[in-house]
Amino acid sequence: MKQKLIFILALLCAMTTSIFTACSDNDDNPSDPSGDVNKGIVINLDSIVIKPYLLFGGSLADVEAYAKNIYTGWTYTTEGWTNILDESLPYWRAIYRRDNKSVQFIFDASANGRYIMVNYGYYNEIPYSAIKAELLRNGFTYEGHLVFPGDDADVSYMYLSADRSIEVQYGRWDADSCWCLSFQPLDENDLNYLKSLPDV
Repeated sequence: MKQKLIFILALLCAMTTSIFTACSDNDDNPSDPSGDVNKGIVINLDSIVIKPYLLFGGSLADVEAYAKNIYTGWTYTTEGWTNILDESLPYWRAIYRRDNKSVQFIFDASANGRYIMVNYGYYNEIPYSAIKAELLRNGFTYEGHLVFPGDDADVSYMYLSADRSIEVQYGRWDADSCWCLSFQPLDENDLNYLKSLPDV
């Protein structure tokens, strides 16, 4: 899924900063009774708790049913766009926005719109060290810096789950105090964009 993150991150950080509030982000992912949708992964950053929806391969209807009670009061839109480097690869997003945060569920353009990625984006000052500690606590390993052509993030890192089935990408834009985490099935092509640079 190379290049999708570039697009997603750029769009997240293009959101207006006038929506900042002082409210807690703990309502992002309240307890969900539908079972093991996040495979036990909980990224707990005190004011932000991310329980990623990892039932990849589902439909837009599946995601909407999951999100119906979780994102009550959030602004919901669906939007399509094309891959900036390959216009033959369009994608669709189900986007939930509230205050200074955004959750984007990404679907490919197959006939049934298969769910392939989720992206959690924020405008706030959360230190990378805290995010890194939570990823490690959840069994992810640091793989290296991601350097996609045209990526304008100040940093992009990749982590993999212990069984190497789930890929997490972290991106940050310092000037905008914008960062995000995306979760997807491992895309072996993304490994080609890793650079062996030390973690921070």
